[in-house]
Amino acid sequence: MRRMPFARGIFFDASSTGWGAHCLGQSVSGAWQGEEVTFHINVLELRAAGRALQAFAGDRQEVTILLRIDNTTALTYINKMGGIQGLLLQAEARRL
Repeated sequence: MRRMPFARGIFFDASSTGWGAHCLGQSVSGAWQGEEVTFHINVLELRAAGRALQAFAGDRQEVTILLRIDNTTALTYINKMGGIQGLLLQAEARRL
């Protein structure tokens, strides 16, 4: 756990059918398209993180964003900016 001031806190989650995020009293969501529906849940969580960041912090630069996530694998990949498990998971982490 880290203690530092953050500019924004974003709550988000993913399921096998879609994703959703909430920040500053607003919500966004979407369904997975095409081959995304076949992806592992860890990949979908990272993809949801990217979409949540784009929706609520896409206009921000060099600020700390607190991502509230319930998937420990995705959290580890975000905090360590990658990992060694899967190529698709690694690619999603790098994209973030």
